[in-house]
Amino acid sequence: GSDIVKSGAPGVKPLDLNALPSIPTPSFTAPKLSEFSAGSPPPTKKAAAPPSTPAFTGSMATGPVCAPKEDGCVQSTKAAGVPVVPAWAYPSKLKGVEAGRMLKRALQQCGATYVGESSGPGKLLKLSATFSTGVFGTTTDTLDFVIDPSLGAVAFRATSPGDAGRARGRLGRIRTRLSTGGSGKWSEVS
Repeated sequence: GSDIVKSGAPGVKPLDLNALPSIPTPSFTAPKLSEFSAGSPPPTKKAAAPPSTPAFTGSMATGPVCAPKEDGCVQSTKAAGVPVVPAWAYPSKLKGVEAGRMLKRALQQCGATYVGESSGPGKLLKLSATFSTGVFGTTTDTLDFVIDPSLGAVAFRATSPGDAGRARGRLGRIRTRLSTGGSGKWSEVS
């Protein structure tokens, strides 16, 4: 049988719902929750290079440094009033260029929206990366690295406006990814 709706009022014809034309139902695919999670931009977003990448000024003696009173910034070089995270030593079997490639790949795998590369004095290599965080990617975190092949070490600074803990956490995740890449352990330099 068909579904018939009766109003019960005298003289009203019953309505046969099966005789009505079908109304197309619009299709909707809900975005994945991961597309909205903090710390990762939507997959379709293409980030351009930051408007101005600072000139190369780092060295292993000073490393990339935080600006005075820069909120949410940590660095590997000891300085008064700035939180310090120990620099890294990369596996001795790697050349500086290979360490740079691995670091660049790890930054991209950890969600960097931009990774830039430049050469410094001698054989120093500088990598700069940006990450979009916060609601709708409105906050930009930056990381700067200096790789010194003569020491087999990496100095850095990382800034997450207003949240040095997020900067430390991101550095920790990147070093863990590098250490699990099969080339050996990237250890902290004390």
